Amino acid sequence: MMDSAMTKPTGETSQWETLKGLLPLLWPKDRPDLKARVVLALLLLVGSKVITVLTPYAFKWATDGLAAGKGLEVALLSVPFFMVLAYGLGRIMGVVFAQMRDAVFAKVGQRAVRELSFSTFRHLHALSLKFHLERRTGGLSRVISRGINGVDSVLRFSLFNTFPTAL
Repeated sequence: MMDSAMTKPTGETSQWETLKGLLPLLWPKDRPDLKARVVLALLLLVGSKVITVLTPYAFKWATDGLAAGKGLEVALLSVPFFMVLAYGLGRIMGVVFAQMRDAVFAKVGQRAVRELSFSTFRHLHALSLKFHLERRTGGLSRVISRGINGVDSVLRFSLFNTFPTAL
């Protein structure tokens, strides 16, 4: 499991150490189906970015069609139609690819959160009785829940924003 990287009692860790500790949750050794989901999610991310970049080119092609001199009536009908169509289609497909990416990645993210929750649960139950008697451990559930949600956000943000930006 993930006990070694997540349960260090040694103060602050760097962001890179945190990401390095979370990497096995994104790329589990024993689950090729989850690896395939991560790759598919990244391909959908690339597809979304390609569509976003191609949308202005559709405007360029429509403007070039207007300047081609094929006749005023053709230009007046086709150019605005294709500009609106290209913009609308580009925006819709960008959102569709982003939603498909999130749907594909959901199983990976939920597994990571489940493993981390289980690791935290085991760690808390392994603590001494003295620890639990001296502290208000009931308030920990809210803190743990927020932490688990934060981990899901960090996984998504690092995979879909930080790593692509670095590339």
